[in-house]
Amino acid sequence: MVSYMVSFTWGKESTKLSQIEKLFKKLSRRPTPTDVLFDDVDKLLKAYNFNSRQPSGGGSHYTYTHPDLQDILTIAKSGNRIKAPYVRIAIGAIAKLLDLYGGKEKWVKIICIE
Repeated sequence: MVSYMVSFTWGKESTKLSQIEKLFKKLSRRPTPTDVLFDDVDKLLKAYNFNSRQPSGGGSHYTYTHPDLQDILTIAKSGNRIKAPYVRIAIGAIAKLLDLYGGKEKWVKIICIE
């Protein structure tokens, strides 16, 4: 029998599900918020197990991939913020991931335990 444990960590910090849920709800609002920090979107995507690749040579476009999605996200950083269309792209990718897992729970960094 296989069961699943959900882990909410990035770096050395640990985050509660409620913080991730609040951030997801904040960024999912309509109209899309325009005062979104890049670090918030980065944190949210990493919490949902997206892998990031920083631009080489000082560029502003960060690339995110997820092992269960074919999509490649490109998020442009504008200062320390990102523009609304990129927020919608990130939320859309997370929504696809939740649909893939049935949308019943907020799956974050799924670890298989046998």
